[in-house]
Amino acid sequence: MKFKGVSIFIALIKIMVLLTLKFNSYLMRRQEKEIKEKAVIEEFLHDQEVGRLATSFNGKPYVIPINFVYTNGKIVFHSNFYGKKMDIIRINPQVCFEVDSSVKREGDKPCNYSYNYVSVVIDGQAKSVDDEEMKLTYLKRFVDKYAAGKGKLLNAEDLTKFSKLSLVEINIDAMTGKKSP
Repeated sequence: MKFKGVSIFIALIKIMVLLTLKFNSYLMRRQEKEIKEKAVIEEFLHDQEVGRLATSFNGKPYVIPINFVYTNGKIVFHSNFYGKKMDIIRINPQVCFEVDSSVKREGDKPCNYSYNYVSVVIDGQAKSVDDEEMKLTYLKRFVDKYAAGKGKLLNAEDLTKFSKLSLVEINIDAMTGKKSP
């Protein structure tokens, strides 16, 4: 009898998880670790240099580290027009993007080791940027992030030198942040 009750409980949990995922409102299990202030999440995104882009094709996930900028409420990255990442995005633009930073906390005993971390997870839609003026704007922001102050040196003629360059923006559907402690 006890086994039957556990099975029903597990079935209910599975149904709750499926419904929650379907309606895109999954609650963070450790809510005390959630970063609720959007400004804190945005500052973290501005400060980080590498994130991980997750795509999916034919039920197979593909995750790759990328450089990015967070601007105008979007994640923007650049890529060659050709390649696995871009081919997948053209077929399935639904993506997940993750950024994190951590520092190991050592302890006297093995179980006392832990990490101080901050992470941000974003769900969204990836879309190639076709407008040349917007491409240049995004590229200048990229250069300013990774080579401070050099973005102003770029001009429209520079874009013509990189015919295979793609700039992609991720329109954010959901964004969550988490930190410990």
